[in-house]
Amino acid sequence: MFDFNEWIKDYNNIEVLSGQYRLFKEIECKDGFTISVQAGANSYSMPRSTIHTGYTMVECGFPSATPEYIMDYADNSKYPTNTYYGFVPVDLVNKLINLHGGVK
Repeated sequence: MFDFNEWIKDYNNIEVLSGQYRLFKEIECKDGFTISVQAGANSYSMPRSTIHTGYTMVECGFPSATPEYIMDYADNSKYPTNTYYGFVPVDLVNKLINLHGGVK
């Protein structure tokens, strides 16, 4: 089962790391669904700091299909695959990733 707070502990999942700025790689699920999930000082996440685990809310963005469970958090629900989703509860993100078969 996917758990974002465990997934971020793997440094192979980091695309960019520079001081307080960190960018995680896009998550690709086993069924082909992709989504960006970010957390840190420069993201709409809680806490808003760059830590290694313990996030309760994260920022998602630009999914490859309309994302189940998190539409209420869309900045622009008219364009669900071309928007970001701020302060999404981690439990919903975990549920979404697991719905799509987990990480590839």
